[in-house]
Amino acid sequence: MMTPHDAFSVGSGFSMSISSSTNLRSSGFSSPISATFEKRLEAVDHTRRNNVSFEQTKEKIRKMLDKVELSVSAYDTSWVAMVPSPSSQNAPLFPQCVNWLLENQHEDGSWGVNYHKHQSLNKDMLSSTLACILALKKWGTGERQISKGLQFIELNSASVTDETIEKPAGFDIIFPGMIEYARDLNLVIPLGSEVVDALLQKRDLDLTSESFSKGKEAFLVYVLEGTRKIKDW
Repeated sequence: MMTPHDAFSVGSGFSMSISSSTNLRSSGFSSPISATFEKRLEAVDHTRRNNVSFEQTKEKIRKMLDKVELSVSAYDTSWVAMVPSPSSQNAPLFPQCVNWLLENQHEDGSWGVNYHKHQSLNKDMLSSTLACILALKKWGTGERQISKGLQFIELNSASVTDETIEKPAGFDIIFPGMIEYARDLNLVIPLGSEVVDALLQKRDLDLTSESFSKGKEAFLVYVLEGTRKIKDW
């Protein structure tokens, strides 16, 4: 049985132990037990801070994704719009794409990236505009949009043969190919016969050149829409 004296001794010893541990810590020393405990506290705190940082990062990314606006490619949309329905060759498979073209023409009659101050994008806009015109003409709709688009091409016709202006990859193959397709649709592109003939001649020379033959198959897939007269789709 513990006597009051024993209890006092135990209590005093416990107090002395705490006091000693505190004094040792304050003087730069710590017992193995207190050191382990402190390391665990540090680990828990580090984990908590990492979790908070991770959650903050996730929230930041989520907000960024919520604000993302994916731009629609008028050029790609036009070619999808030209795909006929399996049940009827006289109707588009994706009529919503045709509607998008009708509703998203720029005021100047063009389609595509709307940065008119950058002359380097003229050929890209000409390609997009011609492709959209072809899609609308194919399905016999959008006469007003087609007329405005042709006016844009005519006003910017000098850019077609201007070698100082940057051109999209495959432009020399695809653009002449679209002009040929326009002829099939009885659509006259206002570029002048000499310009058109020069474009077609350059296209044919490029397709038969030695440098082209080295990567022919891969490149033909990339510019397939411009080679419809040469390759069987």
